[in-house]
Amino acid sequence: SYNDIRGPLPSEIGNLSNLRVLDLQANDLTGTLFPQLFRDLRNLEIWNMPANEVVGQLPDQAFERMMSLTDFNMKFNRLSGTIPATIGKAIQLTSLQLQGNDNLSGSIPSEIGILVSLTTLQLERNDLSGILPDELGKLIQLELLHLDRNANLKGSIPSSVDLLIHYYPSENHPLIPS
Repeated sequence: SYNDIRGPLPSEIGNLSNLRVLDLQANDLTGTLFPQLFRDLRNLEIWNMPANEVVGQLPDQAFERMMSLTDFNMKFNRLSGTIPATIGKAIQLTSLQLQGNDNLSGSIPSEIGILVSLTTLQLERNDLSGILPDELGKLIQLELLHLDRNANLKGSIPSSVDLLIHYYPSENHPLIPS
């Protein structure tokens, strides 16, 4: 991380089946997260690629094969589209950081509730909208929840997540704990 690596992500990363940590933070990486990039990363635990210039959607395949993934960080890139429902397949995930991707849109998928080990969920500074899924209530390990600065999130924070250490609601539409 913090090097001067430039250009698109090579698809060959997807062949590194023994890779456990991918840390490419704060470089000048460009291009898209194409499906081939995730083809054989079954042992990957940490995907850390914030503060780059990666564009496009998170492909469904991003979470289908990474069964050991605990930390997924793509904050402050230029992602668009929706958070794929396949996020629920990354059952070991403890931290999901997608904040600051202004064009990440749609609703928070209900499959997020499958991630019962999640302690950090940072989705602020996107274009997310819709009703908060009731399944957020299943995230009883959650310690940090950031939802501020989204387009139009509505709903209530389930009472089962009352023990949050940090909670930041939407500035435009405050969310009220139920």
